[in-house]
Amino acid sequence: MSMELATNVLVLPKASRAFLVGETGTGKSTLAEVLALEYQKAYNLKKKLVRTLVCDTKPRFHAEWELNGFSTKTTGRYRKWGIGSKAFANSYVVPGNQRVKTELDYIWSLGGQTAIVHAERTADLPYVSAVASTFFDAYGASVPRLVFVDELADFFRHPALGDIFMRIARTGRERNCALIACSQRPRKIPTEVITELKRLYMFSLSYKDDIKHVYEFGIPQGIIAPQGHAFYLYDKELKLNFPSNAYHELELK
Repeated sequence: MSMELATNVLVLPKASRAFLVGETGTGKSTLAEVLALEYQKAYNLKKKLVRTLVCDTKPRFHAEWELNGFSTKTTGRYRKWGIGSKAFANSYVVPGNQRVKTELDYIWSLGGQTAIVHAERTADLPYVSAVASTFFDAYGASVPRLVFVDELADFFRHPALGDIFMRIARTGRERNCALIACSQRPRKIPTEVITELKRLYMFSLSYKDDIKHVYEFGIPQGIIAPQGHAFYLYDKELKLNFPSNAYHELELK
């Protein structure tokens, strides 16, 4: 198994839809963070930053700021959490105290680039889905956008909550909205969603039903899930052309 890493492994095509699958501890979420940050870097414009929504259901991501102007460190928002990730600079919490559109508009008016909405319990999932719907529906294609979902399967426990992510996967290109979605158990993601996604990053998978379901993506027969922190990449446009249909490994300094 050769391990190489080309630059365009990490830079998604504009308004693309990427799917990352793999068990916990394989590096899936870390790679997803890198993909999101590289997407922002690649498509930021001077007056139009890539507006990003992080749908955080683990929860994992620490926003830097509250909407009231205080840092989340000052307010102690994450004092009960573990270490977590501070990957997204210039990020704000979507607190749900006002109308969602009002809060998102305020984040952009402050110069924020990333809005983070948390779901610490199952009861919070409908709100996260509603924020994603507003983020997708309320803005046009003139401003580049990115939706990052760290565990997509959470929303398909109830199909109505997953509908917005199905719509982004299906029509995001026309709305200039990219999607980066992760899942530990891909079999829980409907085939209709998987077939709309354009790029697959596959880490280690142990369950045969998960591996079988990933084949619905259209990858060549005989591909096996790698071990360790390696991943297999398949791009539906590149098909068998490198870096697609090859194994890679991300090494972070």
